[in-house]
Amino acid sequence: MIKRVASLLILCAMALPATASADALDDIAARGTVNIGYRTDAPPFSFLDDTKHAAGFAVDLCLRIVDAAGKTVNKPLTPAYVAVTPNDQFTALQSGKIDLLCGPTTITFGRRELVDFSLITFASGGTLMTKAPTPPLPPGSTLKVAVLAHTTSEATLRRLVAEGKIKADISTVDTHDVAVGLVLSGKIDGYFADRELLWDRLSHAPNPDALQISDVLMSYEPYAIAMRLGEERLRLISDRALADMFRTLEIAKVFTRWFPHAAPSEVLKALYFTQAFEDEAAEKAADAAAAAAKK
Repeated sequence: MIKRVASLLILCAMALPATASADALDDIAARGTVNIGYRTDAPPFSFLDDTKHAAGFAVDLCLRIVDAAGKTVNKPLTPAYVAVTPNDQFTALQSGKIDLLCGPTTITFGRRELVDFSLITFASGGTLMTKAPTPPLPPGSTLKVAVLAHTTSEATLRRLVAEGKIKADISTVDTHDVAVGLVLSGKIDGYFADRELLWDRLSHAPNPDALQISDVLMSYEPYAIAMRLGEERLRLISDRALADMFRTLEIAKVFTRWFPHAAPSEVLKALYFTQAFEDEAAEKAADAAAAAAKK
């Protein structure tokens, strides 16, 4: 009898509609702000500019998402910027301190177990910055190479060394500027990081001619906007906003703003093209607005 009652209770519970629980979008609508996590030292993707404001390629994309979220909840939303580091960025996201992680954030399966990602926003790869010109090293020499701690670049470099694809003694640094200084002083042979980050550091170096960047990419780094795991509504808003930018070529304007002397690679153009999904809801809304205007 007890087992029968218990079974009936379970069946009744299964039949009841699930109670909706608050998610990130509900919290965002309630407070009227979107908490944007950004790196202060990762230009041109995410950094603190000369006016002490968050700026960069990824930050611009997140502002587009903030605007789209505001239209979804039918109220204007304000971005609130929270500085994060490679060491605490995912903790800040999981704890609810930030809603969107906006920077050069590489998608990996390990990270996808912890957080969700938007469509791919950029594609880069790891390579070496060295002094120029770099004298040839004796065969079998071991390089002294620095890498930013707690990044996918560190994991990639350690894997390359373990696989015997590069011989290096690895040291970690906390900022790009520290690493560049070590290269210029000759204390290390090279700095391993994503190519676009290295080019930005090169453009701001006191003597750019004293540095050089290898053309050989040793990894593939697909970037995206991250959010808490399971935030399906916020992820859909993000993907729709980004796909719209890809489809209308608005992304080209953002790219030119932050990479004025470069052109998107063929890989990046293909990524934008293949992610420019159509939005039926937006098309219906546009058709309805056009029909209403004719009345």
